Amino acid sequence: MQRVETLDELLVAEPSILIPPTPAEVQDETENLQVLTHAVERIWRQAREEVEREREHQRRAAERARFNLD
Repeated sequence: MQRVETLDELLVAEPSILIPPTPAEVQDETENLQVLTHAVERIWRQAREEVEREREHQRRAAERARFNLD
């Protein structure tokens, strides 16, 4: 796609933007969005679990260090 500066230039360069998507295209994009959403949710959950594991590891290490000092 070429660089455009105005809406008029865009309409000349890409007149297809005025054509609404077909129901099949909408369905495809919806499915793609759902797949991406699930992937992001999974990655977020894994990252959060990793942070929680690391915090627990650090808490236990601090307890061991405190026990060894007593």
